[in-house]
Amino acid sequence: LYYLKVNKKILSPTTISRALAGYSDVSSKTRCRVQDAAKKHNYHPNPVAQRLQKGKTETIGVALSASQNYFKDTFFLDLLAGISVSLSKVGYDLNISVAPNSEHEIDSLRRMVQGKRVDGIILTLTKAVDERISYLLDQNFPFVLYGRTEEPRPHAFLD
Repeated sequence: LYYLKVNKKILSPTTISRALAGYSDVSSKTRCRVQDAAKKHNYHPNPVAQRLQKGKTETIGVALSASQNYFKDTFFLDLLAGISVSLSKVGYDLNISVAPNSEHEIDSLRRMVQGKRVDGIILTLTKAVDERISYLLDQNFPFVLYGRTEEPRPHAFLD
């Protein structure tokens, strides 16, 4: 829907976008007509464009290492499923990035952060001195830890 004719009046893409988003500066009559036209033409907003405009991916990332055998642990699989279900209830997805080994896990993490692929990270199996935590703190990137080290930490964690 690039342009739409309503009552002999051509509406701009901005007006169409604002009508579909429900902005109050578009009359209810125009909004209904735009929504009807969108439905008639089976139009759906591009989610990539919406995320770009919002500056959010609506995705949370988990960086794992294949060498840790996470996927053989049924508890961990249930945990991931629970996280995914909870995220989907608030319109978010879960992105799982699996590195070939723990040495490359930081690379997966960097790709997610620098590529702006996720809005936050869940870290597992943290160490007392963990380069992943240092990296995320340096980047001022939101994260939460699953599990904890034996020493108290100033980071949020779930155990």
